[in-house]
Amino acid sequence: MSSRLLLLLSLLGATPFCSVAQTITRGPYLQRVTPTGITVRWRTDVPTDSRVRYGANLSGQVTDNQQTTEHVVVLNGLQPGTRYMYAVGTTRADLSPANDAAYAFKTAPAFGSNAPVRVWVLGDFGAIGTRQDQAYSSYKAATKNQPADLWLWLGDNAYSNGNDDEYQRNVFNYYPDYLRSLPFFPTPGNHDYHDDVNDFNVPYFALTTLPTNGESGGVPSKSSSYYSADYGPLHLISLDSFGNVPGQGRIFDTTSAQIDWLKRDLIANNTSAKKRPWTVIIFHHPPYTQGSRNSDTEQDLILNRARLTPIFERYNVDLVICGHSHIYERTYQLRNHRDLSTTFNKKTMTTDTSTGRYDGSANSCPIVRKDGSLIYIVNGSGGAAGGRAPNYPHKAMVYSYTDEGGSMVIDAAENRLDGQWIGPSGVKDRFTLVKDVNRRQSITAEYGDTLTLTASWPGDYNWSGGQTGRTIRTVNQSGTFRVSDGKNCLADEYQVTALPKPRITTNALSANAYCPGTVIALSATPENTTKATGLTYTVELSDAGGSFAAPLVVGSGSLASLRATLPATLTGGAGYRLRVVPQNFPVAEVVPSAVFTVQQPATATLLPGTGLVGQPTTATLTLAGTGPWRGTFSDGTSFSATTSPALVTLPATQPGTIRLTSVSGACGAGTVQGTGEVLIQQITATEPIPQLATVFPNPTTGQIWVALAPTGIHAAQIDIFDARGARVANRKLAPAPTPQRLTFQLDQAGMYVVRIQIGDQTITQKVIRQ
Repeated sequence: MSSRLLLLLSLLGATPFCSVAQTITRGPYLQRVTPTGITVRWRTDVPTDSRVRYGANLSGQVTDNQQTTEHVVVLNGLQPGTRYMYAVGTTRADLSPANDAAYAFKTAPAFGSNAPVRVWVLGDFGAIGTRQDQAYSSYKAATKNQPADLWLWLGDNAYSNGNDDEYQRNVFNYYPDYLRSLPFFPTPGNHDYHDDVNDFNVPYFALTTLPTNGESGGVPSKSSSYYSADYGPLHLISLDSFGNVPGQGRIFDTTSAQIDWLKRDLIANNTSAKKRPWTVIIFHHPPYTQGSRNSDTEQDLILNRARLTPIFERYNVDLVICGHSHIYERTYQLRNHRDLSTTFNKKTMTTDTSTGRYDGSANSCPIVRKDGSLIYIVNGSGGAAGGRAPNYPHKAMVYSYTDEGGSMVIDAAENRLDGQWIGPSGVKDRFTLVKDVNRRQSITAEYGDTLTLTASWPGDYNWSGGQTGRTIRTVNQSGTFRVSDGKNCLADEYQVTALPKPRITTNALSANAYCPGTVIALSATPENTTKATGLTYTVELSDAGGSFAAPLVVGSGSLASLRATLPATLTGGAGYRLRVVPQNFPVAEVVPSAVFTVQQPATATLLPGTGLVGQPTTATLTLAGTGPWRGTFSDGTSFSATTSPALVTLPATQPGTIRLTSVSGACGAGTVQGTGEVLIQQITATEPIPQLATVFPNPTTGQIWVALAPTGIHAAQIDIFDARGARVANRKLAPAPTPQRLTFQLDQAGMYVVRIQIGDQTITQKVIRQ
């Protein structure tokens, strides 16, 4: 293509057929990691559009058509705590290797997760030299089998002025493998500002993408100078200890927007339902140091100590990590130390004097976190030259070291945080910080429950029963269970009381006798359980003998609303019981109610009979069900009875048929059975014929005879009724001039009535069948 044509295409804004090759000159590197997203950045030598492919087989992608050399692509919709491979480039081609395991990132744990995380903490590092090499190589060797999940920069990230070329040479070209796979959260130092507190137009802010809107958790800061993020069990806060925001002042101005936001963020985390166990603050200028910087003489550090440490203590910050002083230093757990290093009083200004090394050496137990106190670490040994101030080591320090370059690794999980400083000669310092440990707890366990006892710390365990896991389980066992860490540092003790077997006792009923169909309100008393009110219950009815071998369910409900409905067809008996049975609670002992009687509805049967007008006539009633009984006859006669059979005198004031019309008993209105009636006849002039009929034998064992005298011109009608009034036999005879004899078989034992009608005369006789 000729130079003229190229010039013409350039003037027209067109792209030549063979475009200039694009090359990545910075990155890629990872920013603003969240549980569901991450920001990928890189720089190219010429402006291009942007594309990130990611995931399995790089099947997901996000593109940006804007032509730029500074590429910022945000990935969202990812899974928490998940590793993704990725490749960056243009919409036409990848510029980084595809499906290369070295190009991969891991999203942050889900919000609220306390799972283990590892953090690499590096300060004052981008200096190019022996100490930077020492810090980097020793970290790589120590974490080869367990690399970090996150990277913290403590300021003075690129020496000497934080220029773009210094960042490129001393940071991006020095740590490319880690930058492409390890997201970092930074804080600025004085060198990142060119040592000018008023110059915010510096590469630090241009090359970082920070969670200023709360994307990573925490309260939105709306400022790139300071922000917060949740990462697993850590609540991380980055502050700007150098910049002088117009109208707001610097970090030690406690009325500034930065400090106002800090307080709001700390309150939000402390009161959140998903409060992170560990609050860690990073900024550059340390309150306590006697290294290459001197906190007794430098005004910034003096003001930070006087004005910031009370805030950290008030809001229960756990750990502050700074740089600036090119040394490693770790304080005791401090409170109320505001003055010079020479005024430090170990007895009054510490809440724990252990070394925290947790290695079995003397006075090395874990530091048990106390409210209102915290640990300060200076970790500025990542690259810049070291030094010692006149009062080295600072009296408040557990450990100080300045001879080599090195960095920190922090491991945090649940309520345990471990830190170590690693240099070329190995781990020079380590500490363990724990909180909410050494528990003493009294537990009441219900019968049958599996009680889970868990040591209050992650680590090593020796239980009093010989178990070595963090958790043990026990059932129905009272006693003291103790677990220790094996170093006589941490111990939990559980005093367990196992309750007896739960019991559900059906309380006394409101009456001792009920009729079928009755709805009974009842209650039960639970013992040895707290679960009773949350259960559903059935009410069971025994048989008449009180046995629950085949119980009948007669109700259900909660403990506060139990009702039992007796079946309308329930037979009578004096041994019934009810019991309240909890569902899905098989360990409970169920105690039934006292026995009660089921009464029966009243029935009455009128035996047939005869009488004469004006002559009181006796009616015989067979009564059943539960008395006492009452009733009325069709002639208005009423009766009451307590036994059966009952004899009732009818006045017989007029001829006709008298029937039983009603009966009632203990269960109310009953039933009149049979068709029995009493016939009241008018007295006539004709006298009854003596010896007209004879019934024998009486009593009988089965058969009776009816002997009739000659009936002349009259027919004879013979009816036999049982005790219920039901007719069991009958016979009609024609007039006969001679005597007759008939037999009848009575199958069932009981009382029978034989009624014989001859003409206008009626003879009634009771017969007992044995």
